[in-house]
Amino acid sequence: MSDQDNYQLWYQRIALFPLFTITSAYLASIFWRDTIPAFITHQWVLYTGLGLVVLSILLKLLFKLHFLYVCDLFLLGCLFIWVVYWQKEYTFEAPVFLFFSIYFVPINLLFAKFARDEVFAEDQYQLLDFLNQRILLHPVLLAILVLVGLYVQSRYLLFPIFTSLLMIRVLLMVWTEKIDR
Repeated sequence: MSDQDNYQLWYQRIALFPLFTITSAYLASIFWRDTIPAFITHQWVLYTGLGLVVLSILLKLLFKLHFLYVCDLFLLGCLFIWVVYWQKEYTFEAPVFLFFSIYFVPINLLFAKFARDEVFAEDQYQLLDFLNQRILLHPVLLAILVLVGLYVQSRYLLFPIFTSLLMIRVLLMVWTEKIDR
């Protein structure tokens, strides 16, 4: 079984970004409770998130790890940073925490369903390949925009919007990867 088949089986069995989805679901269950565990606000969660972001960048640059793995680690790190960093601006009862963590779960599962299914005809895949290579934003730029969205807390919708755009971009990369096989 080739590496490409392993990647395909990986996102077909689970979500497109399984670590990110599971952590988002866990955070959603925490934020809807009356008591929030104290470890959520510790600095080590922030440093773990920063470490995961840096690790994802290094894994892509040094080891050429597949973009699904790298993006999952990157988004997981951003989620950890989001929880600790934004807690200084918003309380955990704010809709920012209550609804964003819930939003990420179904949107990721929906994207995973699209990644599994044959959505387009063959000629439409050629158009997707053209869009993917020439017109749409580069994943590195979108990752930088996600980090900017994390930093700019006053514009609280930037983080989920840029995260969704990055997930859509990765979904397009998964679709066009099917063309190359």
